[in-house]
Formats: sequence, C-alpha cells, structure tokens
Amino acid sequence: MKRILIALVICSMLLIFNTKAFAADQSLEPKNFRGVEWGSSPEAAWANGIEMVDLGTDEKTGIALYARANDRLSIADIELEYIGYGYLRGQFCLVMMRTTRIGFDDYVNLEGVFLRMYGNPTDSEEYRYGEKMINWKFDNVVIEFDRYWLVTGPGQEIIYFVDISYEFPKITRQAYNEDF
Repeated sequence: MKRILIALVICSMLLIFNTKAFAADQSLEPKNFRGVEWGSSPEAAWANGIEMVDLGTDEKTGIALYARANDRLSIADIELEYIGYGYLRGQFCLVMMRTTRIGFDDYVNLEGVFLRMYGNPTDSEEYRYGEKMINWKFDNVVIEFDRYWLVTGPGQEIIYFVDISYEFPKITRQAYNEDF
C-alpha cells in the first residue's frame, strides 16, 4: 500500500511540475495576421497600405467583417474559399477562413504547416465521423483548426474542408461580458 501511495505522489508531482509540456510555446504566438495587428482598427490597416473591403456587420455578434483587397487566398499552396477579418467595436479580433475542397494529401500538408508554424497543439480531438479539432491556446491568441469531410458518392473520393479561425479573446470576451 505504501508503494502505491508513493507512486501516486510521484506521478502527481510529475504532472504538476510538467504542465508546461501541455502549454503552447508562447514564442510562436502570432503577433498579427498577414500584417494586420491584433486590436488595430480598419483605418490603421488602410494607413499601413492594406485595403480592407467592408462586408457588413453581423447583427447577432456585432462583428464587422472585412475582406482584404487582393488578399492571397491560399496557405502553403492550398486554395482558400475566403478569409474574413473580424472587427469588434473597431478592433481587429478575429480571422475566419475555409479551404476549398481538398484531398487528404493537401489536408495533411496544411495540418503540417500549422504544426511547424505554431508547434504542438494544446488540444486535439478526433471525433467519431472523422471530424478533427486542433487548438493552439496562446496568451493572447487562440487558433482553431477544424477538419470536416464528405463522400461525393458510393465508391467516390472523400473531400475535405478545413475551417481555421484566429481569435484575440481579450477583445471578444470583454465585449461579450459587457453585453450580457
């Protein structure tokens, strides 16, 4: 009984002192997205030569969505359907993007790009039907990488989609806490 208790204490101590292994490498945290600084206004992007196109404001969330004129709609040669830049109360706080239909090899390549850019994820879960969620939680930015798939028909290929979001929670959560 004494050996079991000692083993439990040692395991607990290892978990307590090794919690950094489960945290994101803060040196890899993105300070901006494609040159647009977190917390900046659309006007600041314009002042830096980045032309933003207003796509309207979501009535439910209050997030003003913009697209970047002449934005490169790809990551690592993987085509993106869109990239949306979200502003809440005039502050840049959200990026949303989705891939076009891609094959498994492209999916693996894209996931590898994110692993190289941001290191080991803080959370990763694969669901029953092949969906997969990967998160990187940094001090200021949370990145969510979600994989979905569909079969085009009997005996057909599987097509993958990836939704990627970057969130600057200091702005979004503060605003939502004030509103509710």
